[in-house]
Amino acid sequence: MAIAQDRIAEKGYIASIGVPVAPYAEIRSEADIAAASASLYPGILKAARLGYDGKGQARVESAEQARAAFASFGNVPCVLEARLPLEFEISVVVARGFDGEVVTYPVSENVHRDGILAISTAPSPRASEDIVRRARAAALQVAAGLEYCGVLCVEFFVLPGERLIVNEIAPRPHNSGHYSIDACVTSQFEQQARVLAGAGVVRSVGRLGHAQHPGRHLVPDGRTGRRAGLEPRLAGAYRQAPPVWQGRSAAWPQDGPRDLPGHRPGAGRAQCRAGGGGAGHRLSVAA
Repeated sequence: MAIAQDRIAEKGYIASIGVPVAPYAEIRSEADIAAASASLYPGILKAARLGYDGKGQARVESAEQARAAFASFGNVPCVLEARLPLEFEISVVVARGFDGEVVTYPVSENVHRDGILAISTAPSPRASEDIVRRARAAALQVAAGLEYCGVLCVEFFVLPGERLIVNEIAPRPHNSGHYSIDACVTSQFEQQARVLAGAGVVRSVGRLGHAQHPGRHLVPDGRTGRRAGLEPRLAGAYRQAPPVWQGRSAAWPQDGPRDLPGHRPGAGRAQCRAGGGGAGHRLSVAA
């Protein structure tokens, strides 16, 4: 937690285990801004602690703008990070038990609006098999190096040439993994509860009705609300479960996210949409 709560410690740790991060400089004083490489501009100045959903961040084009942003943050420790030619963003949700057993969920592709996650699509429609393989390997390396137990998300930037760098770590069930509530037999929340209870992780998360494990995957049926391929012993309990309505507006705090699973008929992937208010759809997954 101490590492994930501090961007300076987080970037230092990730780089120390050989996983790429964006070029950056530690900023603790105006002297650090003066000493920072010109190659970091245009860049983003990010407060080292307490920033989320675009808060505590400022786009800067020059050292002069960086000094102004640093002062507006109250001269707290920051990182100055180079802006990169981002193609898209992905994330990997990892569940790791106290025994070291691990499982990863399908890699999701994320779209942000005004610094806030708006849509996650899983599996990512643009990530190649090689990107998925390297992202999962890096996420597992991050979790193992921290000796982390529970659910953790690692966010990545995908750059031209399929370059992959870590953006940040979220040591908790993550918004981009909320699709697992409806798209998987074992959601990220159940994995977190199982690990904390000492029950261990479930190796087969049952992703999106995959045919390798018939009868163990929740394939939502948007017309009836029933599930195809659900184990008989679970079917009755699931039909009694309430729908997951999780829209989020500005009135709801970050520690109480309510992401709304969206409806995308005819697609072989799950899409979760975070939005404020209004009617929504149940998650629809085409096998």
